[in-house]
Amino acid sequence: MSKVLTLMEVVAKAHEYLNSKPELETKGYNDVYYTDSVPNPKGQGYDSCIEVYVGERFAQIKVRDSDLLVEYQLCMTPWKPGFHIKYWYDGIGKNPWEGNMNLGFKYNMTEEQYFQESTVHDFKGLTLEDIEEVQKLQNRFFQYVNITPCGVD
Repeated sequence: MSKVLTLMEVVAKAHEYLNSKPELETKGYNDVYYTDSVPNPKGQGYDSCIEVYVGERFAQIKVRDSDLLVEYQLCMTPWKPGFHIKYWYDGIGKNPWEGNMNLGFKYNMTEEQYFQESTVHDFKGLTLEDIEEVQKLQNRFFQYVNITPCGVD
């Protein structure tokens, strides 16, 4: 990676990760959760290039770019229902993007709600279809580890 990723590129990396059929480690006692970390092959910047956590209440994936020193954290919460994306820069100097990259969205937004929210918040070019893709990714994570998420019947 050598450019700042869009949300859909982070989602694509998450699908790529799941397509590799990783073996997630089981942890916890009463609250079982699954975790995995993909080591950074470059050996500089970050220790891992992908980190995953899937529990009953949320699924989270962190994608790290050791060249730009940027971390992307996508947290999907089925009980809310929605997701939150954060980007942050761990380097020295100017951020490689403009503005705040800490955005939250609800999955079940209607077109009217999306329009109303977009007049108040900068959605950085995200569409309702993009939001639906993140929900599909969330469902895929929970199916992968065979967990029925908290708050979902």
